[in-house]
Amino acid sequence: MMSEQHFIHTEKTALITTLGDINEAQTVWIILHGYGQKSKEFYQHFLNFNLKENYFVLPDALNYFYLKSGEGEIGASWMTKYEREKDIEDNNRYLNKVYQHFVQPHIWNGKKLYVLGFSQGAATLVRWLAMNDINASQVILWGAAFPPDMEQEKYLKKLHSLKWLYFVGTEDEYITIEEKEKMKAFFETHHFNLKWIEYTGKHSLKKNILKKHIEQ
Repeated sequence: MMSEQHFIHTEKTALITTLGDINEAQTVWIILHGYGQKSKEFYQHFLNFNLKENYFVLPDALNYFYLKSGEGEIGASWMTKYEREKDIEDNNRYLNKVYQHFVQPHIWNGKKLYVLGFSQGAATLVRWLAMNDINASQVILWGAAFPPDMEQEKYLKKLHSLKWLYFVGTEDEYITIEEKEKMKAFFETHHFNLKWIEYTGKHSLKKNILKKHIEQ
């Protein structure tokens, strides 16, 4: 008896957290959290922004799991190495829906779109920008590696023309000094319009540092 694997598309209910007033805001944000996090906690990093000027859209990653031993606190993940190409397709389809519902109807009247990805969420964000027609005013990566599968010329041509901020801690537990130097060289080689910000700290989003550099 032969076994076969088949794939079908199926609907899934997703949770989106928003912060601010879309009608008043001049800047709309899409924020992708990191591995094991959820939007309903991650949004607290943005409470120190002017919520009359900024509107934040924070989608949860589609895959939930228990963080410890099958019980207790729950986190979410954007993807794993298992059937990763399918996860990428699902994430792109999902983020397009988020964009079409929360951003596209409002962005036409002069509002700016900022997109931020933290850690694992940054790789998902880069893939989405590279593979879809999204005109972001500012791209922010925090504590993340640029996904190697997006280093193809057809993607880089689109990505390097965007405006980028890259934040990384001096003591980031997940990014070595060698990896930092390799990424710096990559961005320079491909002429990214990028500002590199290295702050004193570990692998965590620093809201005051973010706010300072966004407002400059």
